[in-house]
Parts: sequence; structure tokens; C-alpha cells
Amino acid sequence: MKVFRVNDCDWWMAETALQARDAAIEFYGSGVDDVYALDEIAEVSAEAMSRLKVGDEDDGKTRTFSEQVAKRIKEGATKPEMFASTEY
Repeated sequence: MKVFRVNDCDWWMAETALQARDAAIEFYGSGVDDVYALDEIAEVSAEAMSRLKVGDEDDGKTRTFSEQVAKRIKEGATKPEMFASTEY
């Protein structure tokens, strides 16, 4: 699983940018304007995965994106899902 930035506020975890985009559109509803076009959705770089931090709502800990992806995979994440947001 990789992390993709799908708009100015949200990151989604998925195998591909297409999966991330489609899951985000399904989540937000049809006609959403804030999901980037497929060619604008960017995979988070390895450097950024080690630098960016996210809070885990389950245990209250803050982890790097890399650590949080590993945790979610260990917990069984296998399908696209929201990873982080500045809106929540």
C-alpha cells in the first residue's frame, strides 16, 4: 500500500493512484470538486513518508506516515482508505 495526496487536505492509502482517486470520489460523493484529476494525484515520496506525521485516533500516538502505513497493514488494511486529513 502507498499513500497518495488526492487534494489540498487529504491523503488516501491504496495500491494505485486510480484506486485512491476512485475511493475518494466514492467517499465524498459524486460531483465532488476537491479530488484532483488522476494526473495530479501524487504518491507521497519516500522522504516525505519519513518526515510527515499523522495522529492515530485509535491510540492517540503520533507516527510518521511510514510507521502508520506499516501499522495499518499489520492490522489488515487491504483496500483503499482515507489515511490522513487536515480537515478532521
